[in-house]
Amino acid sequence: MKIAILLATYNSGRYLSQMLSSLVNQTVHDFICYIHDDGSSDNTLEVVSDYVKAHGDRFVLMEDGAAHLGAKGNFFHLLKNVEADVYFFADADDVWIKDKMERSIKALEALSGENKEPVAVYTDMYVTDEKLNVTAGSFIRALGRDPYYHKYTEIIMDNPAAGCSLCFNRACRDAAVMANDGGDGFFKVTELVEMHDVWVLMTAALLGRVGVVDEPLVYYRQHGDNEMGAKRDSMAVKLFKNISGFLNGSIKGDKAAYYKNAKDLAGAALLLEGVPEEKRAVLKGFAELEKMSKLQRIAFLKRNGFRRKKHSLWIWLWA
Repeated sequence: MKIAILLATYNSGRYLSQMLSSLVNQTVHDFICYIHDDGSSDNTLEVVSDYVKAHGDRFVLMEDGAAHLGAKGNFFHLLKNVEADVYFFADADDVWIKDKMERSIKALEALSGENKEPVAVYTDMYVTDEKLNVTAGSFIRALGRDPYYHKYTEIIMDNPAAGCSLCFNRACRDAAVMANDGGDGFFKVTELVEMHDVWVLMTAALLGRVGVVDEPLVYYRQHGDNEMGAKRDSMAVKLFKNISGFLNGSIKGDKAAYYKNAKDLAGAALLLEGVPEEKRAVLKGFAELEKMSKLQRIAFLKRNGFRRKKHSLWIWLWA
């Protein structure tokens, strides 16, 4: 079994050694970490070079001239160009608990069994400060989400999984990059979806199965420069923001942007081959919500399970 860790870097030198060391110390040793740099100007490549020299069988720096892709583009580039049986995404500033890979692979194998369908699993994470002091025992719950809300209609409304917590099989990867489409479908997907992680999870949810290891197996470092963070406003702050937004008119734009991202994800999902017709009909209906009356939209969202752990009613009313 070929195991690939996909690590996108950009000016990551400050924390990268800790991340790579946590990979070296995994209980699973038979893996290759593919690193693609996005044009770093700090010491990132020096750190990578040290690990390639010391552990050349486990670390590969992909030097293909592609740069300035952004975080999403860099991860999609890796996903498209690396062949393996099992995949992990990794962020350069985190630290993995030593049995993260082992437990993720076991959960993946238990979920897939003898089937060849797309399967993905994800874990929870500790949220930490810059020095890895734990500030929250559950990343998912710190965001007010539920680790078991991973049906495709729930992922559209609130993605529960961080990319660095994901593990998925070859069938999921192939479907996600549309390896056999012979056209520009993958390019359209990368333009539509917000990030790589939600796309892989959506692919598994639509075409196969999704599972969760409901324990923190990553130290998710927060340091102010994260591409995606774990900050969650208190109810008081949320209420203040909503009232302020209502008074100054910005709330309408915020909610419109939320639904645009969700509809774009649904539109990307319609490009996948093999989506069951029932799910395809639901996705199409969601992508065309504006054709329904307000009451029809609310009924459609409720009937088809478009929900979040909290405040689903408000989400339906915003539509």
